Formats: sequence, structure tokens, C-alpha cells
Amino acid sequence: MKKQIKLLLPVLLTCLLHAALAQNEKKSLAVAPFTFGKGMVAKEEVEGIFHEINGIFSNCGRFEVVARGGSWADQITHEREIQKTEHYFDGKTVQQGVAMGAELLVFGHVITIDNQNVCRQPNPVVHLSIVDVATSKVLASDVISKTGRNKVPVSDVRSAVDGQIYRDYNSYQRTRQIETALKLVECFQLTDKNALKNKVTDYINEYFPVRLTMFNFEVTKDKVKGFLIEGNDTLFKKSTGFDIVEEKEINAPSGKKMQRIVIAKAKIEEFQGELIKCKVISGGDVLFQKQNDKNVFITTN
Repeated sequence: MKKQIKLLLPVLLTCLLHAALAQNEKKSLAVAPFTFGKGMVAKEEVEGIFHEINGIFSNCGRFEVVARGGSWADQITHEREIQKTEHYFDGKTVQQGVAMGAELLVFGHVITIDNQNVCRQPNPVVHLSIVDVATSKVLASDVISKTGRNKVPVSDVRSAVDGQIYRDYNSYQRTRQIETALKLVECFQLTDKNALKNKVTDYINEYFPVRLTMFNFEVTKDKVKGFLIEGNDTLFKKSTGFDIVEEKEINAPSGKKMQRIVIAKAKIEEFQGELIKCKVISGGDVLFQKQNDKNVFITTN
């Protein structure tokens, strides 16, 4: 009997793991071909920015990305049509008529590519919006560049600093120090090869915070000490901290609203392939009481 239980345990754990991971449903998302101001940016430059940002959405692990517009969708349609011809009747063909629809659409407009900055590095300035296909509601809308999001241009800050010199001549040295510091910060951002990726990732994290299910709880004396989540070191850094939140529905004057309360905190302890071991750093006693609560989940803080 004990031998049978030992044999069954790996199977049961695998089933529980797949059940837990299945709860982390991803929304389907498509990135539409970017628009741009003709005469301001070259088409080839825009296509490069489109592919870079499309790749960020594809690799962030938050969405199921489907092809839309441009050469990708055209080639997919062309291949499907080819496979309907008699030449493929006896060969291998894909199942058709099951294409995934996008729940979210990403629209990008390349405003400019600033090459005249302090480091002479290309700095694309893109207005990025995410729209819910079902409701047409704009869920996220920011102007993003390597140096920030919805940020006042550094040149405007310099102008303000220069203006201050004439109003307060005694602050000349201080204002020049501020200007030098701004140049150093800007140059550091512009030369960072991951600068645009970091800003787009921040944008995704703000509007679509990660929501993951915890499983395989490690419990000691009525406290949760740790647990596992799905993920890997391409999605998260070892320094990543998480909030464990409880979501409750409340009645507000304008209707029902979802309220999130942080009940515990955790951080990444170890990467284990496609799983991550997390350590609870506070609230382990509260989490112990809510281990099986479906309204309790983990999100980035």
C-alpha cells in the first residue's frame, strides 16, 4: 500500500501543479503596425521600433501574442490558402478555422526619433496605447522613450535652469551643477541598450500587473514560510519583490468595485527552471489562514 502511495504522489503533484498554472490565464494581445509622422521618421526605422516593442510584449510572459497586420498576417493567410489546394490534400496541413482572436490591441505612433540629444544616440519617442477590443476602452496610454514615460523633456528642464540664472545670478554655479547632472543621467539612459525595454516593461507592469497563483506552500508553526510560482529568470530578477493581495468586491456609490488589500510580502529566493521558489518576508501567519482562498494571489510590488 505504501509503495502505491509513493508511486501516486508524483502524479498527484503534477496534476495539482498543472491545475494551479492553468489558473494564470493570459489575455490574447496583438500589436498593430505602428503609424508615424511622414517626413519626421523613416518607415524602416518605424518597422525596427515596432519589432522591438512587439518582442517585448511577446517575451514578457503576460500575454498570448497573436500576429496582426503587416507581412506576418499576410504570410499566414497566404500559407493557409496554399494548404487548401490539391497539392496538399495528401500532405500535412494545419487545422484551420481556429485562429485566436485578440482581446487587447496595442497601437503605437512614433512621434519622432531624437538623434540630437547629448549623446547623439537614437531615442524613439512613441505614443503607446492598449485598447480593449470588446469595449473599445483605452486601458493604457503613455508617451514612452528611452529616457522616461510622460516625462518633461530634459531640454525644457535645462531652459528652466538657464532662466533661473538671470533671476538669481548668485545661483549660477548651482544651476550649472544641476544641468551637468541632468546631462549625465540622460546620457546614461540613452547608452543603456535595455533602456526602451525597461520603460515598456514598466508600462506593462503598471497597467497589467502580474497575477500569479501560489502553490506548494512551505508551512512552519501556522505560518507560511515560502511557496512556488510559475516563472523563470527571463521574466523576473532575483531582486523582485511581490505583494500577496486579497481581492474583495465592495459596493461603492457608483457600483461594485474591486478592492485589493496587501496581506503579506514575499521575494524571489531561487529559480528552479520554469518554477520560482519565493520566501515570505512578512504576513506569513495571515497567509496561512488564506492558503486556499481563490481571491488571494501574488503580484509585483
